Amino acid sequence: MKIYPLKAAHGDALVVEAVREGRPFRIVIDGGPEDTAENICDYYLGLEHIDLLVLTHYDADHISGLLNFFASIKEKKGFIDNVWANCASIVEYDEEENVAAYEDAYVLSRHLVKLQKKGIIGYWCDDVTTEMAPVTIGPFKIEVLSPTKDIQNELLRRHRDYIEKEGLQDDPDLEEEVLRK
Repeated sequence: MKIYPLKAAHGDALVVEAVREGRPFRIVIDGGPEDTAENICDYYLGLEHIDLLVLTHYDADHISGLLNFFASIKEKKGFIDNVWANCASIVEYDEEENVAAYEDAYVLSRHLVKLQKKGIIGYWCDDVTTEMAPVTIGPFKIEVLSPTKDIQNELLRRHRDYIEKEGLQDDPDLEEEVLRK
């Protein structure tokens, strides 16, 4: 097994690779911050195939490079088999602290919808919790350590309360704009 930590300044971005029966299996984890997003995006686009892409959480130093990457993928059918990124609606929203994370999570989910419709990504797991059974992908056995289902449900409740309190609705024009790109 090889682990390739990418130059992500103050963020995280890495590729884990192992070969089984002559076939490389790749897991991509996070995408680094905005200031290294272009280099990380180029590296990820240069990969032949991604078996699993994981976004650990929505902070800018983990998601920015992935937003750049997903926006840059054109026609690579079957490029990514699996994506693990909890849905945007469970990002804890605090108007004063993480507005950007909330918006980034929404944009990411719109990219994933678009890429799934185009057949570029296969399965998108948006319910990643400790209750998942360990998953085997090629030579990798993966066990989720966090969040628990209780934490996820609490974040969903807070999200719904915020949406109701603010009278917000999804913007269908934004979804159509993302799907046209």
